[in-house]
Amino acid sequence: EIRRRFPGDMSAPRCELFMLTTRARPGPDVGRAWRLADSVAKLAPANRRQFFELNAHMLVGAVLARAGLKDSAASVVERSKGDSEMNPTRDLALFGAFVYTQLGDTQKATDLLGVYLQVNVRLRAAYADDPGWWFRGISGDPGFKRLVGSSAR
Repeated sequence: EIRRRFPGDMSAPRCELFMLTTRARPGPDVGRAWRLADSVAKLAPANRRQFFELNAHMLVGAVLARAGLKDSAASVVERSKGDSEMNPTRDLALFGAFVYTQLGDTQKATDLLGVYLQVNVRLRAAYADDPGWWFRGISGDPGFKRLVGSSAR
């Protein structure tokens, strides 16, 4: 519906891409994920295009992880981290942490979540209280608990 009503808005392909990272859609469709990522990049505002392109690539990484393509997913994350100048809030690190969580690499997931939380300190307690579905799988890990605080489930 979003695509029909707002054909030039990147929110539609971005939302579809988010949905492909979940079990709400049957089976991961890697080809579709890359096409959606291309659409996001084309529709993103010029001054934020690089960020949204890398962000979309991180989401493709999550789809690759769902598909069991671990090496490809990790490779996409590593080349899509961006830098602090282009991404001062380090949101790309958060997305990378999500992908590494899906890959079962707790150390890399907590490392990247740590990069994100260094800049977004106020969110540390929120992740301790509720790691959400992205990080529920690693919330019992000692490294995760040290990172966010002892309240993590």
